[in-house]
Amino acid sequence: PGSALAKAARRAALPWMASAEQIWAERIVLRLSADPAIKRIQAQARAELMATPRARLPDAAATLDESIGQWTRSLIFAECVERPASPAFLWGTDDTPRTWLGHRLPGVGTSGDNPDAFYQTAGIDGGGRYEILGQFHPDSRPAQLLIEVNKGSMAQSHKIMLVTAGQHSDISSNSMMSDRELAVRPDGSFRITLGGEAGGPNHLTIPPEGFCSVGVRHML
Repeated sequence: PGSALAKAARRAALPWMASAEQIWAERIVLRLSADPAIKRIQAQARAELMATPRARLPDAAATLDESIGQWTRSLIFAECVERPASPAFLWGTDDTPRTWLGHRLPGVGTSGDNPDAFYQTAGIDGGGRYEILGQFHPDSRPAQLLIEVNKGSMAQSHKIMLVTAGQHSDISSNSMMSDRELAVRPDGSFRITLGGEAGGPNHLTIPPEGFCSVGVRHML
């Protein structure tokens, strides 16, 4: 009992975003980012990009290494999300570095990141049935909460977004819900069901098969 109480106390002292899965994923990102094989791939990408006209612009050249590092870390996070047997939301996109949990995590950028938002992603199997249990922080809520299901993985983002005539068109968005539609209990808690038949006010449909990404965007 004493050990359980001590463990619960340590858990309560952590920030809300510091789940066990988040800590696990960040340690993997830091370890793989330092791997010599990853460094070689980054060097190859840098050489290829430096050969392009845009990279020769002074501002682009000055930020190229940081951009490659952020994109690399985002892809590692995307691979960590692909565990549909035990899905968990990971805070994988934030292009500002953070120091917490005993380590410093550099920025993690994908594309079109908004500095006024933070993003979480979980992986699920199409055709399954899931539920999301959440609760807003008692002191404040985001200006907007958006939850969206897409077929595919951010590790292969070109399969989620299709480029046609220079325009990005989302071809795989399956369902979406914002905080405006979300039914929330007086204590700030809520329950969202995914897949199967709707059994309550908060329900999202998912594709009948294949890997799916459930993205959450918190606008601050």
